[in-house]
Amino acid sequence: MKKLLLLVVTFASVSFGIESRTTLSGGVAIAVGDGSQSMNPGLTLCLEPIARVSKYFGIGGHLDYSWLTEQRPSGMPSSMEFSAGDHFWDISVVPKLYLPVSEKVLFCFDIDPGLYFGYAYLHLNGGSSSSSKQFFGMTYGVSLNASSFVFGFKFKNTFIDNDQTNWIAFSIGFLVY
Repeated sequence: MKKLLLLVVTFASVSFGIESRTTLSGGVAIAVGDGSQSMNPGLTLCLEPIARVSKYFGIGGHLDYSWLTEQRPSGMPSSMEFSAGDHFWDISVVPKLYLPVSEKVLFCFDIDPGLYFGYAYLHLNGGSSSSSKQFFGMTYGVSLNASSFVFGFKFKNTFIDNDQTNWIAFSIGFLVY
């Protein structure tokens, strides 16, 4: 899927003279909302190819990964082995709105509907359990592009069996091409 998206964006940019930009970014994900007080901050990574079709609009996609881990429950003896967490991958369509500040500085806004894959795990005293699911999610993002660097903030909202999981991701990235 990732290769197909890169191929489409590259083909469109070469065929129609559209500027294409692909960024690679990473940073920290922090759970927010119900249950967030028991979660540790985690890692987030993103690959985002975008075709800029006008001065103010672009379209593309992103492949995003976030990992959040759970804190040891209070009152659990330290002699007990414990680790738990959630891995999230999402593949989204990304419409971008650009607000140019200068030739090399842009503010970007996006709302990305996407398909999420989640993997939850629990390891407790040598026993393990895990589950995986596919579900719908939304990403709301704001970023500042300055020359070849990207500084961004994303709010992630997933809908899993009438239960929402929310986190924010702060990231720093750079233009790959």
